[in-house]
Amino acid sequence: MIKSFEDARKTILENISPLGEETVSLLDSVGRVLSEDVITAVDMPQWDNSAMDGFAVRADDCRQTATLKIMGYIPAGGVADGLLVRPGTAIKIMTGAPVPAGCTAIVPIEETTEEGDV
Repeated sequence: MIKSFEDARKTILENISPLGEETVSLLDSVGRVLSEDVITAVDMPQWDNSAMDGFAVRADDCRQTATLKIMGYIPAGGVADGLLVRPGTAIKIMTGAPVPAGCTAIVPIEETTEEGDV
């Protein structure tokens, strides 16, 4: 006989119990489930960063035939201090690099053609 959802749920809950907790090393924790939230004192990374290699741009400047002047380069682990994405410009950026001021989008490098400084 088919039980209702509530009857089935009640039967299941009456016949199970929570698993116990144990402390294991980080390397032994693969495939396990945390029994409580882990909270850090600081955000990591501590800044917005690029998830891909490409160009930091203003989304308003992006269209199919856009040509933008490359005004700088930010490597992974680099700094964006003093760099600003202005209208009509782009800054080459690598994965993990901090996003410069004025940037509202990252265009993946695979979707661009770079010729000299444009």
